[in-house]
Amino acid sequence: GKGELTMTGEHVLIYSGVKEEYRAREGVACYIKKENVKYIRNWTAISERILKIEWEIDKNMVLTIIVTYGPSEDEKVKIKDEYWNKLTEVTEESRGRLLIIGDINGRVGKKDEESGETIGIHGENTRNNNGRRLIEFCMLNNLIITNTFYEHKDVHKYTRESISRG
Repeated sequence: GKGELTMTGEHVLIYSGVKEEYRAREGVACYIKKENVKYIRNWTAISERILKIEWEIDKNMVLTIIVTYGPSEDEKVKIKDEYWNKLTEVTEESRGRLLIIGDINGRVGKKDEESGETIGIHGENTRNNNGRRLIEFCMLNNLIITNTFYEHKDVHKYTRESISRG
């Protein structure tokens, strides 16, 4: 489902998910410190993959955070197209500064002529279809993929790989 939960301790959880039997397939959430909840102007569960939160930092500063979980590399093209179209629509409608966070399931590789200034030199060696889609999306929206601009240990560049999963 979709909603907001006050957690024990110091945080509030805003989420957009799926029914429990579909767990671990889709769903996004954002933990927010209770002291920062007062800055939230509005939040919208766009879909099970996209959550938009608007923060009013002060009267002159709005920050839009989009939390997202992209389709896997082996998902159907139609599902990927729908996801990227919706993410583009939400991005274009966003106000103020924009921060997109989450797991987009893309491997973008390293900076090259194709990627321009969108990615840095500290990516991994591989680029997949989702990575190409992400680069194109960022180029169209004047965004950068920040984790490629900073050096990381290899263990921190990858989420996981599960060969035995069927």
